Amino acid sequence: MALPVDLGFLTGVWLGTFLYGIYTVLFWLCVFKFFRRGGNGWIITITMVLLYTSSTIHIALALRSEISYFIEQSGQSFGALKALSRCCTPLQTARGAILIINVMIADALMIWRLYIVWERNILVCIPTIITFCGYVAFGIVTVHFSYKGPFYNRPTLIHWWSNVCNMAMTMTTTIWVTSLISFRLWKHRRLMAGALPARSLKFYHLVLMLMIESGVLYTVSWAAFLIVFCVGSPGQLLLMLQIMPQIVGISPTLILYQLQSGHKSTSVVTESNTLP
Repeated sequence: MALPVDLGFLTGVWLGTFLYGIYTVLFWLCVFKFFRRGGNGWIITITMVLLYTSSTIHIALALRSEISYFIEQSGQSFGALKALSRCCTPLQTARGAILIINVMIADALMIWRLYIVWERNILVCIPTIITFCGYVAFGIVTVHFSYKGPFYNRPTLIHWWSNVCNMAMTMTTTIWVTSLISFRLWKHRRLMAGALPARSLKFYHLVLMLMIESGVLYTVSWAAFLIVFCVGSPGQLLLMLQIMPQIVGISPTLILYQLQSGHKSTSVVTESNTLP
């Protein structure tokens, strides 16, 4: 059963606000731990601030859109539905651009994490750098054609393919990064477990830490978004568009929180190298 457009948008804003609350708590915990550690790790921390700022702007725009669609246009015939069926409005375009910027920041952080975990081996990062540049290029095309709406109900062919290519690029980046980081951490932890059996972690704890460090949450979220985009209804797509910026921000922030909390469970590199 297809989700109505208005219900999908309202549900997405509600879920996005809920996730933003979780994200806010997690972000300020990271800030507290950052200064408690003496301010080590400026590169990743500045990236976290940029991610949180863009997520805040996105949720503010979503709430402003909700007021515009369901209050200011409530007296018009099908006012909210007409507005939601178009992506050429300034608010729609701004929210889409913020999501693209958010993903660019998060992908860059994941590539940096891959670079550090693999002991600053730039060759391992070359495929992800190529796909990252592709994402930036298709992101620009996507924002440009947002002015050519309507999109959600009757997408133009160029706009549809630019979005698909855009998501394919970031999916390739996240899968590559997640796989290589997971392999590196798994291999290292096996060596450490053999050398220090008394300090080995319980199985469930090791799996959980591995998932958080490698960014599986980020990869799974993008896979779900791609499925909804290709086969879902416009209402389902609107729902996902409201919550993705928060998920994109939460995932790398979890990684930072884990590193700052000392739960790396024998990271591949030293703490000073992991948090440059």
